[in-house]
Amino acid sequence: MTISHTDKEQIEAFIEAMWLEKGLSENTLSAYRADLTKFAVYLQQSSAKLTLINFEQEFLNQYIATRYDGGLSERSTSRFLSSIR
Repeated sequence: MTISHTDKEQIEAFIEAMWLEKGLSENTLSAYRADLTKFAVYLQQSSAKLTLINFEQEFLNQYIATRYDGGLSERSTSRFLSSIR
């Protein structure tokens, strides 16, 4: 499933800002991009068809729970939360 044009723009603006402001490595930027894209897909697949701009805390909590249930590491989830902030 693809994400909305708005979400794509928001993700790329964030990635560019992180590169300019913090000089993050390409690997870190790629990981942030992948994390945000996966969350955007999750939101779009929700019954509410949300975006990165208009999601509610409840959906973030549910997504984090699915990550833990899926066996993803705490480090990976911490990185995701950093990108969401």
